[in-house]
Amino acid sequence: MHKLLRSTMVAILALILTACGATGGEQQVAETSPIQESIPEAAAETTTQEAEEQSPEEAYITISHYPVSCVGDGMVWCTGSYAQIKLSEEYESQYPELARKLEEYNNGWKESAEQSVAEFSGWAIDYLEEDLGPFNYDTTADVLRSDDRMFTIFWTYEAYSGGAHPNHGVAAINIDPTSGQEYRLDYMLKDPSAFPALVREKMEAEYPGIMEEVDSFYFGDGEVFEEKLDEDTFTWDVTDKGLELHFSPYEIASYATGYLYVALDYKDYPDLVKDEFKPSAPFVRENALTETEEDAIYVQPYIEPEADLIENPSWEGFCHNENVPENVHILSLEKIREDTSDWLPMEDWAAATGFEPTSMSYEDENYYYSYVNEQEYSYMFTELLVYDITDDGYELKLDYNLYDLANGPDEELGYYSNVTQYILHAQLVEDILYVSLGFNGYSSEEPFSNYVVAIDINTNEVLWRSEPLVCNADDFQVVGDTLICGYGFTAEADYINLLNRYTGKVEASYPVVTAPSRFGVRDGVLYVATYNTAYEFRIVE
Repeated sequence: MHKLLRSTMVAILALILTACGATGGEQQVAETSPIQESIPEAAAETTTQEAEEQSPEEAYITISHYPVSCVGDGMVWCTGSYAQIKLSEEYESQYPELARKLEEYNNGWKESAEQSVAEFSGWAIDYLEEDLGPFNYDTTADVLRSDDRMFTIFWTYEAYSGGAHPNHGVAAINIDPTSGQEYRLDYMLKDPSAFPALVREKMEAEYPGIMEEVDSFYFGDGEVFEEKLDEDTFTWDVTDKGLELHFSPYEIASYATGYLYVALDYKDYPDLVKDEFKPSAPFVRENALTETEEDAIYVQPYIEPEADLIENPSWEGFCHNENVPENVHILSLEKIREDTSDWLPMEDWAAATGFEPTSMSYEDENYYYSYVNEQEYSYMFTELLVYDITDDGYELKLDYNLYDLANGPDEELGYYSNVTQYILHAQLVEDILYVSLGFNGYSSEEPFSNYVVAIDINTNEVLWRSEPLVCNADDFQVVGDTLICGYGFTAEADYINLLNRYTGKVEASYPVVTAPSRFGVRDGVLYVATYNTAYEFRIVE
């Protein structure tokens, strides 16, 4: 992930049911424009005869198209576009909640486009020598339906910021104009249980052999269309002729497959959609809608700042204790439960205790934590990002490059890391960032490993580094003046360790059956998951 997290863009892109990930084989770029293919002719235009059957009415919807550009040094770094949907005053007064919902989307589309063009431009400047050409971030919005039952927006997205091909997709937003709430597809259907099999049958008829590709590609745990209906991830719209389904590249098949489209007509499936959601007449777009082209908006490139490099102090003087408060109190633990089995899956432990499953990105009450700068494997990161959690989303607070701290030489001792060490967990408490650094291996491979550091975020100074081999668990907990962590490995001793959070000194250790993996604290009880045992300890103040 990139450092500039934007909650608005995340929310907008969540509408696109695509995931540009590994597909298990080399993909070919579609020869024709996927965006043009994605809009079915029946939905994009109304026949002349149908238009004549409708009495003309004054347009009450305006779609304004805004081009966005970032230029500099005689070059176009990135272009983009977005749309804004506005209602007439009369129509807005009739459906105020619909107007409010449209304003939310309008703001999101605008912010996402302008910030993406700025960010993509920064990347384009970085990639100047690679001559990748101008990047782009283009979105469009159209209205497919507008009546007293449903207001449907058809949204498209296409972006290129390097790589083998652009990313693109479509989404349909179906809104109840009275309440402003978005409809679920299963709410439209008379018999949701029969729908997945019907879609499978229709898709195979439209694209012979496609379901073999879909079933081999899909990464879910069950039947693809059952899961999509249950999770409400179909892109759909309801017209006067039937129910339409749109599938973007990578949604259920490979990129080379392109866009897929299925129309389920009422004449073939009269009992598919509930009668109250079937429009009585076609939506005459040219009567209801006008479009405008607006002046270009120019943005400045966003250049990601370099991460703050945290230096590696010598092991000879690992603790700066001049700022240790008086009367530090270290907790103690009293075991109240120990359940041992052959193996304790972390998912089961998390479900039983109510704590979140382990994740590379996580948040507490105040901050969101994430990692970048991957090393040899996808779980080995050496750059830490910490974001403030605000009402508007996430705002970057810290960007620390910890590679030298984890792997740099100790020049005073003449020591160098033997294997790559990386971030295990982090927590920010009262302007002190606690980070556990280590690797998954025997202490004989890397004796100076699996420790905790404390960093003053005001000075970027390492306040202390604990002794090695005290912490290699997936997380740790800071409770009062105590940092609770754990260490263990095959054929090595396994302990829960209590550290003074102001000095890093190990004040107490509690042996456990196998290596601690996860910790959770609630109502004065410490919950611990190890490889095969679930513990509970009463925290003694």
